[in-house]
Amino acid sequence: MSGSSKRELSDNSLMVAAMAYRVKYRKVDANGKAIKVFLRIENMGVHKKNRGGIYPAGVRCKSLCVEVVGAGFVKEEVGHAVIAVEEPPVAEFIRMNPYSLVSASAYNAAQCCKDELLMNCFQTPYDNVNYNLLSHNHMMLVLRAFLTQAKWDLPHDEMNDITFCDADGKLCVTAVAASANGKEAGEVLSEGIPVEVLSWKMDVEEPDAASIISQAQNQPQQMGMRTTELTAVAVLKGEIIVQLGKNVSQRVAFQTVRDRVRSQLHTAADDPDLPEVFEFLISNGVGTNAYVDHLLEWTGIFVDSGKRQLRFAAFAVVNKMHAQAVLSRTAVIKRAYRSKPTNGFCPSPESRWAEFSWSHLQLLEELLRFFHVSCKDVLASLPPQSRISLLGNIDVVAAEAFWFAKDPKMKYADEKIRAILLAGTKKYLEPLGMKGDVDKVRRIKGRAEWILWEEDKPQLELTASSSFPGGYESAPSVINFDEATGDQLNPQMSFALPTVAAKCVKANVKLPWREWRMGPGVLTGQNDADKAAAVAALHSLHEGVAVDVLPIEIWEGPSGAMVTATTKAKPNAIMLPPGVLKQGKVLDRSEHPYAVRVLMKAVRPVGQAGEDHEDTKIQRVKTYFANPEFKAPKAIPPQSRKGDAPPEPEWEWQSGDHTMSPFWAVRRLTAKQLAREVGLITEGKARPRFNCDIEVYTVTSVSIAVACAQPTNCTRVYEVPFLVNTHELAEGEELILEVQQRQPKEKDDITWKQLAQHEDKARKSAAVADKKTAATASQKNATAAEVKCPSHSHVKMGPQK
Repeated sequence: MSGSSKRELSDNSLMVAAMAYRVKYRKVDANGKAIKVFLRIENMGVHKKNRGGIYPAGVRCKSLCVEVVGAGFVKEEVGHAVIAVEEPPVAEFIRMNPYSLVSASAYNAAQCCKDELLMNCFQTPYDNVNYNLLSHNHMMLVLRAFLTQAKWDLPHDEMNDITFCDADGKLCVTAVAASANGKEAGEVLSEGIPVEVLSWKMDVEEPDAASIISQAQNQPQQMGMRTTELTAVAVLKGEIIVQLGKNVSQRVAFQTVRDRVRSQLHTAADDPDLPEVFEFLISNGVGTNAYVDHLLEWTGIFVDSGKRQLRFAAFAVVNKMHAQAVLSRTAVIKRAYRSKPTNGFCPSPESRWAEFSWSHLQLLEELLRFFHVSCKDVLASLPPQSRISLLGNIDVVAAEAFWFAKDPKMKYADEKIRAILLAGTKKYLEPLGMKGDVDKVRRIKGRAEWILWEEDKPQLELTASSSFPGGYESAPSVINFDEATGDQLNPQMSFALPTVAAKCVKANVKLPWREWRMGPGVLTGQNDADKAAAVAALHSLHEGVAVDVLPIEIWEGPSGAMVTATTKAKPNAIMLPPGVLKQGKVLDRSEHPYAVRVLMKAVRPVGQAGEDHEDTKIQRVKTYFANPEFKAPKAIPPQSRKGDAPPEPEWEWQSGDHTMSPFWAVRRLTAKQLAREVGLITEGKARPRFNCDIEVYTVTSVSIAVACAQPTNCTRVYEVPFLVNTHELAEGEELILEVQQRQPKEKDDITWKQLAQHEDKARKSAAVADKKTAATASQKNATAAEVKCPSHSHVKMGPQK
């Protein structure tokens, strides 16, 4: 497939594109027939572009080993549709700049060194990789683990009588081959498997072909082999880096990247939450910083994609976190992967992560930066798998400790948050050689001043009797799961506020409670009390104003509820108060176009108000809003009979949430809408008009009480809007209230995601218009051709005379 046809991949199926590449680059015999070569396991490795660059995880290989051998290892299934790309010849490898290329042997050895379960798979004498697989990579690594006797400590399968390991916990080929289910595994290791070999030129001429073929091969086994969100991260990351290399301005369009990798992502390319993955990448310095690489490195080792996945929407939460909290975002994602999965999907991060301010997240970020950046030289001395595991555990524990400290039920001050963060990560000082060495910690450059695990610092220590199990050092606990079953192995510890040792008891401090009482607006629940009193006042109007005796009737028409006069009514004869019976509340603010204002003034009790100025009697003034509410019961159609008058409908009252205040039933129209209504009136009918207005009436709510020989009276005066007829009404005339047409809001700047959606819609509309134009032009050309050169079959014959 030529480079010019890459654009077509977005419109063709993944399977067709993959087969086209296979046909072009496969090895064939003299007759042009595809050749399948028997290759030994020790000569195979994972292709760098397999599944977008996601390397198989050891935990997945381990669970797959138990599943496959337990069900019965069949070599025909293992050898079905195996595809590999050959390594370039040495001369070609040297010609293609060996300083920038990594051989398959070096690539696979480096990846496996990071994973404790796979670290021996490509060690001598099994380090000669000549063929890079695009399918069956997990099973290939399982077989390599048997060849290299990896220490997996798999227990004996009692049900199928299968022994996986020897007495030292190392995988044993002889033991597995001795069972009926594992017999053919030994044969595969000795004989090899048939492989369709593709030329090395494919990787040079078509860099995306390997990823496309691997996605097509894994498509039938999505649940077992595909890591949807991680594949999307890896594939988008690779293409963003390619686009950055072409663009000096460092700007990358989401649509361009998505269209380029559409064939690799398959249906995920049209997922509405895919832009969130893209946002996560560009917000974390992809192509420049290593934050995303570290996340993929950790998930590639410790996340079993068959049992743990995240939805694309999970990235939406972390994208809303503060822009500077780059390490915290990655830690939150890792914490999500450690949560208990349901049907293979881990829960997304809590939405409250987006609400934390930078002043709080900065504490978590500084602690993570200490371990990731300041301790970089110390971490370099650790083996790769130990380093990745240690940093992953620190990220998860630190994020969990921060979440515990900032939980709505446990709002701690910054000093307490620092103490909890330090306590949760203290146990990781030992692998870094810093446990008990305060001076070594002090010498770390780039350390925030508060990051110090001092043994003699009382605010960082708890006694053994503390409610944190094991003291600060073990709080909070990391939840572990059985990777084979997904079962939770240990519960989270219960926590309570820490107690302070007797020697650290502080002296009593007098609190400024009088200042608190005298401060403006500090009385607890004052606003809620004012709102409740407003609702009570509106409810008293509902009960006290006898609107049911007013000369009005409520109807339900094609455009909704409406109110008409039943008899001739003079001005101000109809006064309708608002009601909030269903909602039972008033609001601090409202965007509803028909909401009404309720003004509240709290008046000082007699004897407290100043006598010189009237204004001194007012304690506070608040404005609340009441939103419209109107719901009629459902009408049950009556059974009519011929010759009889139509009976009244029956009503269904079961729901109990009906509210039919006439105040909200009166139609609100703008002048333009009324003019439209007038134009539709037929001759003989009354012209609709604006005949109502809003007038404000005062309602006083008073509570009288005496406590300790002192009056505790509370008076609230509410200005409540009433709907009043301002004109004399004729019988049957509808009540209509004029409202002003709302001015459209000025459009604010939009995000790149909103702009991308707009561009996608415009592009689709343009494509549809182009098709219509092309169809019209084609039809015109056909008609013109018929007129120019009519055939006998198209000539209509008239009647002969």
